[in-house]
Amino acid sequence: MHRVPMVAEMTDRETLEEQLSIRLSSRDLARLEAVAKRFPMATRNAVARTALQVGMEELEKKPSRALRARERGTKVQR
Repeated sequence: MHRVPMVAEMTDRETLEEQLSIRLSSRDLARLEAVAKRFPMATRNAVARTALQVGMEELEKKPSRALRARERGTKVQR
């Protein structure tokens, strides 16, 4: 199956020049994979980029949501 990028606000002229590595909990990764399965035409990375864009829009509208998410807490292993 050929996969095509699915990005919420990517234009024809926009390129993906930057890279970001993040640590995820197994729960977050499972959620990402479950959502990605619903879009078989898109790569998992494209789904993650779209989720980041949608989440950023929500945080820009209501920054207090970040505090609530932090209270639920995902601890980073070090």
